[in-house]
Amino acid sequence: LNDINNCVCPVVTLPTNFDDYLNEAMSSQTRQKLRRFLRKLDANDDLRITFATAETIDRDMKILFDLWRIKWAPYKGEERIETLISATREMLMDCFRDGTLDVPVLWHGDRPLGALANIVDRQKRSILFYITGRDESWTTPSPGFLLHGHCIRRAIGMGFRTYDFLRGNE
Repeated sequence: LNDINNCVCPVVTLPTNFDDYLNEAMSSQTRQKLRRFLRKLDANDDLRITFATAETIDRDMKILFDLWRIKWAPYKGEERIETLISATREMLMDCFRDGTLDVPVLWHGDRPLGALANIVDRQKRSILFYITGRDESWTTPSPGFLLHGHCIRRAIGMGFRTYDFLRGNE
């Protein structure tokens, strides 16, 4: 955590198809790993990704922040963490009500493994990754890697031009 540089602002320019993205943006080993994990996701009912709906948004936000809290509370402090969660939840719920928030959740059976909050800028055709929470005890496939890979594939399929990781190199 001491290696995080919040001055780094990684943005991925998205090509018109996912295979081009894999070939241009990844090493052969990472490309093979993501393809393998996405095939596993596409073919496996136990491993799936859902997107928050009006009926599931409260549950999905709770999953996101419960997983985020586990990771960050020791570094930010118990009192501060709840203030951060409250403010972030309020902002993200405003985005959800405006139709500009995607909350994908990765599941293994009934167990949530990770969740993202992505802000959708349709005008600029950009996905803005805002926050993630993941089950640190689950190792493979990596929840963050699989969620981002799936969301990038989906964004390309929807004609988006960029996937913006905003700030930080973590």
